[in-house]
Amino acid sequence: MPKNKIRLTRFFIIVAALAGLAFLGRGVTTTEVQAGCASGYHCVGRTVWDHPNGCKSNCGQSYQRLTVSCNSNCSFGGDAERCVKTSYGCYEQPYQASTNCCAKDSGGGGGGGGGGGGSCNWSTKTTVTPGACVQASGLFGHYYRDNPVGEPRFDGGLYMERNDAQVNFDWSSTPPGTNLCNDNYSANWTGYVNLPSEGNWRFGATSDDGFAVDLETSPGNWVRVFSDWSEHSARTRWGFWFNLPPGWYGIRAWFFQHGLPKSEARLRYEKQGGISGIIPSANLRTCSAPVGSVQGSKVLMPDNTPASPASGQSVFLDGGSETTSNPYAFNSVSTGNHTISVSAPAGYMVQSTLCYNRTDCHTTACVNNDAGCPVAGAGANGSSRTVDVPSGGYADLNWHYTLTNPWIQALGGDIFANHLVGLRTAPTGLFNARWGIFGRGSVTGNSQEGWIAQYYPERNFDLTQNTPVKAPDYDTLFKRFGGGAVTYSGPTLPNSSGAWVVSGNKTVNGVFNQAAGTNILVFVDGNLTINAEIRTPVNGTLAFIVSGNINFSKDFAGGGPSDDFAGGIYIAEGRINTAYDKSAPDEVTRQLVVEGALISLKDTISLDRNLDDADNNTPPAEKIDLSGKYYVLLKSVLGRPKFFYREVPAGF
Repeated sequence: MPKNKIRLTRFFIIVAALAGLAFLGRGVTTTEVQAGCASGYHCVGRTVWDHPNGCKSNCGQSYQRLTVSCNSNCSFGGDAERCVKTSYGCYEQPYQASTNCCAKDSGGGGGGGGGGGGSCNWSTKTTVTPGACVQASGLFGHYYRDNPVGEPRFDGGLYMERNDAQVNFDWSSTPPGTNLCNDNYSANWTGYVNLPSEGNWRFGATSDDGFAVDLETSPGNWVRVFSDWSEHSARTRWGFWFNLPPGWYGIRAWFFQHGLPKSEARLRYEKQGGISGIIPSANLRTCSAPVGSVQGSKVLMPDNTPASPASGQSVFLDGGSETTSNPYAFNSVSTGNHTISVSAPAGYMVQSTLCYNRTDCHTTACVNNDAGCPVAGAGANGSSRTVDVPSGGYADLNWHYTLTNPWIQALGGDIFANHLVGLRTAPTGLFNARWGIFGRGSVTGNSQEGWIAQYYPERNFDLTQNTPVKAPDYDTLFKRFGGGAVTYSGPTLPNSSGAWVVSGNKTVNGVFNQAAGTNILVFVDGNLTINAEIRTPVNGTLAFIVSGNINFSKDFAGGGPSDDFAGGIYIAEGRINTAYDKSAPDEVTRQLVVEGALISLKDTISLDRNLDDADNNTPPAEKIDLSGKYYVLLKSVLGRPKFFYREVPAGF
C-alpha cells in the first residue's frame, strides 16, 4: 500500500546513476503543504512535496521518477513546476492542472467517528482534559496527536477519550473521531481482558501502522507480550505463547498511525488449540476486573456435619490463596473460571456440591445428583473443581468428606450365600458388581430373595424358564459328582485331572501351581484353610466343594506385594472368611483376588480384607472375577457347562 512516505534508498540511486533510468521509491518523508488552496479547500494530490510553489505544483500521483529531463536548475523546459529539487536530486512530477489540485472541504464520517476525509489541519482541533474512567464492557481509549516523523509517539496532546467496545477498527483514511485528524495520531487502550480457561495464550494484532500489547501477568508485573511497532501496511502478526491460568488480566494496547491512505487497528488473542480472533467486548472491561466471591463449608458425611477432620482441611484458590476457615470465603475474586481445591486426609473420599447465588444445593441428594436436588449437576467427585465466579454474585461450594471402607467387587456377579452378605458401598464411580451379589434374604446393594434357578434342559435355550430350587448341601453335591473320587492325603493338593476327596480338615501352606490342561475337583469333608497362593493355568480349572468352612489367610505365602491370588471355584456348606486370622477388624491386609467364585450354601461370606485408608478409595479389598473358561471347562468335571450362573442350577 503506497503511503505519503517516499524514500529513495542508496540502492535505487546507484542503479539510477549507472543506467540513467527512472525508478520508483518509497522512503523520503514528505510534508503536506496547502499553500495555493483557498480557505475551505484542500490539496487532493496523493503525494505532496514540501515545495515553495505550493499545492499547485505538488499535486500529482503517488510517485516521482528520477529524470534527465530536469536540468541542473531543476526546471523542465518551460514548465518548471513539474520539476522538484530535493537533497537526493532533481525529480520530475507528473503535472496536473491547478484546478485539479484543490477540492472543497466536505467533512464526512468514517470508521471510528468521522471527521472529514482528505487532509486535515491539527490547528483546528483542541486538546481535552483526561476524564475519569467509566466502567463498561470494552477498553478505555485515549487518542493523541502524534509526532509526524518517527518517535516519540503520544507527544502531541490528548484529543479524545472514549470507551471502545472492541479494538476492531478500519478507519481507512478517515479520522477515529471528529476532534482528530486522519493522520499522525496514536491511541492507547487500557483495561482488563478475561482469559476463560487455562492454557497457552498469545496476543497479536492486525494493524496499519504500529501496534503493541502489554499484559499484567501478576499484580504490578507488566510484560510486553506483542510488538509490531513500525510503519507498515495492514498485516496480522502474533506474539510469543504464554502459559496463563484463567482470569482477568490488566491490558494496555498501543497504536500509531502515520501516512495515508490506510489506518487499521484490531486487537486479537488466541489459545493454543482453542479460540482465536478479535477479542470480544464480553471479555474486556474498561476500569476494573469484575469480581465476585466463592464461599462454602467443609462437611463430614453421611450427615453433612461440619465436623473434624473435614472442617480443618485447607481450601485453595487457583492453587495459591489458602484458608482453613469453616465456613470459608474468598472475596473480590475476578469473574470467570477459577480452580478451587481442597486437601483431604488419608482414607477419605471427597465430593463437592456447587450452585450460584443460592445455598440449597448441598443435600445428600445433590451429592449423588439425584432427582431430588433442586440444582441439576450440583454434585461432582474429586478434590478440585472449576468455578465460574459470577460478576457481583457468589459461588456456593461445599466439600463433602466420606471415610472410605474396604469394599468388594465382583466382575461376574459370582458371590452367593444363604444369609446376608455384608457389603460396603463401592466408592462413587465404581461398582460392587456388574450383575449382582445374591443370597437368601436381603443383601445390601443388589439382592434376590431366595434362590432362583435359571435352568433349561440341554438343547433348550429358553432363558425364561425360572424354577425355584432348594440350595444343595455337601452330601448332595458329593452324591452327584463324587462318584469315583480318589482319596487324597498328600501334603499339598492333587495335581491331575479328576475328582478327589480329602477326609478331615485340609490346610494349604505352600504355593500350589496347578498343572496346565488339568481339570480338578476336590471334595473336603471338613474345613479348608488356604495360607498360600493357588495359581491356576489359563487352560485348567479347579473347584473345591467343602462340607465345613473355607478360610483364606490374611497374608498368603507367595502373595504380594499388593494382592493374594486364589484361582478356582470355592463352594462351602459353611462360612467363607476372606481373612480369618486378622488380629483386629481394622488390621490392614493385602487385596484378595479370586479368579472364580465364592459360594456359601448354608451360611454367608465374611468379607474381612481391609486395605489401608488411602487404597480403600479405589481398589476393592476383595475382587472376584469368574473367568469365562469355567463356563466351558467345568462341564467335564461337574457335568454342566454352567455350574453356577448367577445362582445354583436346578436338578440337584
